[in-house]
Amino acid sequence: MDNKNIKEFILPIALMAGLARVILDFLPKMLDASPAIYYSTFLICFIAEVVLLTIVTKRFKKLNDNYLTTRQAISIGVTAMVIIGTLYGLSSYIYDNFIDEFYQTNTMIRWGQMWGPEAEQAINQQIKDNPPVTNITAIFITIVRFSILGLIISAIIGAVLKTKKLE
Repeated sequence: MDNKNIKEFILPIALMAGLARVILDFLPKMLDASPAIYYSTFLICFIAEVVLLTIVTKRFKKLNDNYLTTRQAISIGVTAMVIIGTLYGLSSYIYDNFIDEFYQTNTMIRWGQMWGPEAEQAINQQIKDNPPVTNITAIFITIVRFSILGLIISAIIGAVLKTKKLE
């Protein structure tokens, strides 16, 4: 399969995964869950994305006559993560700017309060020194972060699953 076919293969899967990522981010916000629950969704999603990329790459290899290059694996991973990151970045931007503009700041403060006065003071100082990015560049920063993550994860997956050259 060429890169065009790879993108057609991964697009529906990535769109569904992106939607799941948005829902998993949105639920704790709507339920006013504790910061620990909200922040744990990041770890849960990371693990799910690694598993998803592994399964999808294995499925692609099987559909491709058991042939896979590291480049194909990277194409799968980066494409998927760009789509997931775009959906997540857009939803976060919309939520943080139009639904609850203080959610991120308040969650960080509540997180600090969980760990005591010193942690709360450190978080308040961090917020003062580096306020959360809430403009349109936040979407692009998110996409870049997801792309880099996809590159790293899929390069590892590709290195493990690639077809070995026959001697």
